[in-house]
Amino acid sequence: DLRRAKLALLTRTNMLDAAIDEHVELNGEESPELSERREEVIARFSSIMEACGELGKLVDEEEAPLLKRLMDEGLFTRSYLFERHHVTSDNINALFDLAKFQHEIGDYECAQQNLKLFQLLSPESANRNGLLWGKLAADILTENWSSAEESIGTILESINTKSKSDLNALRDRAWLVHWALFVYFSESGNRASLIEMVIKDERILNAVQLLAPWLLRYCVVAAVSGRVQKDELKKLL
Repeated sequence: DLRRAKLALLTRTNMLDAAIDEHVELNGEESPELSERREEVIARFSSIMEACGELGKLVDEEEAPLLKRLMDEGLFTRSYLFERHHVTSDNINALFDLAKFQHEIGDYECAQQNLKLFQLLSPESANRNGLLWGKLAADILTENWSSAEESIGTILESINTKSKSDLNALRDRAWLVHWALFVYFSESGNRASLIEMVIKDERILNAVQLLAPWLLRYCVVAAVSGRVQKDELKKLL
């Protein structure tokens, strides 16, 4: 049964409101176990918000006008927030935890926003890798394709410049192309950009050929359905 499979899937996540609703639809009553887990998730949210301190209040929807003003005036910086709003490094690190939590409960729009804000405040964070991939995931899940394209470029730049083993870099490039399929094959996506991504960077092409040759099928589809230069098509074939 499809709905029971959906409930089983939701039960393994922190998307407990959806799981409880689905359980009620199927069984006519709430699950005590799911309700108890929901209380635990709410308590965890309260703990994270407390750790965010004043920064948590700034990123709240009710403070959207203030946050927008700070962003527009270039005042959303560590120094200004520390001086005027007493925001500490621990508060900023907790913002990453908040975004991760929001991602886990399915609040992808808020997760996307808070990851972007965290990136502004901590561009060289130790969580940078998780930040970049998490933001791309949130971009895809909210269908924010223009932001997703920017995220792909940022991740690729990070892979190319960060000191890591050749094998890890190879793996990351292959995974990035997998994720890029959601973007370039979306309704408004430019499939020719997939060809450009794979063909024009020899390192990505090598990663695809060595670790994920099945991705070449999508490249062929993109080439057939998009506007691709003859020399690019020849290289692909």
